[in-house]
Amino acid sequence: MKKLALILMLGMACYATAWADGKNTKVALNNDKSEWIDATAVTVADYKEYVNFLQAKSGDAYAQMAMPNATICKSVYGKVNYMNDASCQTMAIVGLTMDQMKAYCAWRTDRENAQNKKNAASFVVCSLPTVSQMQAAYDKGVAGVGNGVNEITIDGKVVVGTGTYGLKTENAPAEAGKYGFRCVTTKMNR
Repeated sequence: MKKLALILMLGMACYATAWADGKNTKVALNNDKSEWIDATAVTVADYKEYVNFLQAKSGDAYAQMAMPNATICKSVYGKVNYMNDASCQTMAIVGLTMDQMKAYCAWRTDRENAQNKKNAASFVVCSLPTVSQMQAAYDKGVAGVGNGVNEITIDGKVVVGTGTYGLKTENAPAEAGKYGFRCVTTKMNR
């Protein structure tokens, strides 16, 4: 965990770049539009951009620490090296630990704030969603929530489908690796 934190600090301290809106569009979760959720689970291509960023700014060792677990990737998608397979780029990233997912969200926070420097009155924080945020996304009809890849939440729950009254969740096992994830972006006032 300390090494991942170091990766983020090295990468974010000096090399903030703009998150490309449109690559992973967002859906507002509330009426005041202070909270959004990714329209899709984070894809292999999205995560590969992060790994490439780490490699360019901090070196191979740091990028290697961010790589997904190849055994889990093979069990879910049938491919060990799916990060470099063109047919897998739009699939949800799997094989990550919770710490790796949180590190990705922190990187997204930095990138989105770098893009919006001109708005001095507010900033954003990206994080894993809560179960209630996933429920709000499901209620709004966000694609894949509850009927796509199983997704992990910050609450330690996995969204595994739908039930009579909304999303069906289970307690996440100690290792989050087989699940996808989304980022929630929350606007904060300074």
